[in-house]
Amino acid sequence: MRRVAPGLLCPKGSFWVGVGVMAADDVAFAGEFRAEPASVPAIRQAVVGLARRGGASAERCAEVAIAVSEAVTNAVVHAYIETAEPGTVRVTAAVLSGELRLTIADHGRGMLPRTDSPGLGLGMPLISDLATSFEFGDGDGGTVLRMSFALDGPGV
Repeated sequence: MRRVAPGLLCPKGSFWVGVGVMAADDVAFAGEFRAEPASVPAIRQAVVGLARRGGASAERCAEVAIAVSEAVTNAVVHAYIETAEPGTVRVTAAVLSGELRLTIADHGRGMLPRTDSPGLGLGMPLISDLATSFEFGDGDGGTVLRMSFALDGPGV
């Protein structure tokens, strides 16, 4: 057993976060998390750890951390504003051929304008600048963001 969050013990290879378990190994993981602020650092740490194991430099890990934080925060802040309870954010990531490939999806309101938006609207352009490739759009009842990052090492 290893400690992964204050007061929570989980078997090696999984992280308990909010509503689900995220299976993790050296090259990939997938998980579903509550769309709430406490999920952002847990997701960020898991994705950055995967990038690091895939050969990413410290600079690339910092870029991945910023992009993931922005993407997940967008889901937390915008996806479920019309619901009483937060929904979920689904994250999948894998290192393939020297590249980190990442998908972040929610089942919220989709990419609709918000006149009361608390942000400045800089998150998506920032992610686009940091990632090797980036695309987003409406998915199965929400928003899907796909991004990839070229890693500096030999990859997995």
